Amino acid sequence: MENTALGSATQRGALWSQLVARSVAAQAEGHQYSLPTHGEWFEDEGLHYLIRVVDNLSRKDQDRLAAAHVADEKAHPFSPFLPPEEHLFVSDLSATHFAVLNKFNVLDNHLLVVTREFEEQDKPLNAADFDALWRCLSDFPSLGFYNGGEDSGASQRHKHLQLVPLDSGDPTHWLPWLEHYDRAMRPGEITQAPELTFSHALIGLEISEPELAGTQLEAAYWALIHHLGWVEGDPRQRRPRPYNLLVTTHWMVLIPRIRECWNGLSINALAFIGALLVRNEEQKNALREIGPRRALQSICATI
Repeated sequence: MENTALGSATQRGALWSQLVARSVAAQAEGHQYSLPTHGEWFEDEGLHYLIRVVDNLSRKDQDRLAAAHVADEKAHPFSPFLPPEEHLFVSDLSATHFAVLNKFNVLDNHLLVVTREFEEQDKPLNAADFDALWRCLSDFPSLGFYNGGEDSGASQRHKHLQLVPLDSGDPTHWLPWLEHYDRAMRPGEITQAPELTFSHALIGLEISEPELAGTQLEAAYWALIHHLGWVEGDPRQRRPRPYNLLVTTHWMVLIPRIRECWNGLSINALAFIGALLVRNEEQKNALREIGPRRALQSICATI
């Protein structure tokens, strides 16, 4: 168990209790909207994928359009997180970050880790970001992820990391590739999961002390970026190109991206754990026809 994504973090702490309580209240009071989906399992060249079809995205789409319109009128970066909505607020995490619910969620107890001050989503992650993320990862079994930049599937400009809980009974029931990363990871070494043929770099984590987690995770993050050579312009500027990031208490994976969409379908970090979200049956059928493996390969850099 210690070498899996669930690791030793099987006990749920105070943050988990706050998250569940806020989720229940927000749903009951109409402040959070769970988008109905239906899912289908699909196998492509030996890999299993879960394709979820959202039954109705119209409300979310209208909200995004309204947000973009406000941003143009105000002529400054617009953030749906500032100030945080009272009915979605979960907890203060640190002096630099707080946690809120995802207002339009597909998965239950979907948590956002947000900077208190506005920062662009394409800025590099730093020790403070990772410290806040670790406070969540170590509180309850979860997968952290980040969409770094517009071509990564990021939906908001305000920097925010995300977490979704893992089912302690069967964490692969909707995240089918956890086991591939678990098997391939080596503490302190950069490797790849051989079954996953898109470009990626995987490093096993060894967090020695909780107070050092932020700096140790930041070091692992930059090790992956430099291993892939995935920096924009002068490497000394430390600005990564678009990427997706997946993080558990035991490993971190970075996926270099060259485009946001395949065939009009926006793809974010969760696709690289084997969980794809499509808007309608037409997108699902197109994805099944070409095969998810080829679709993911086409939006990643070839390194």
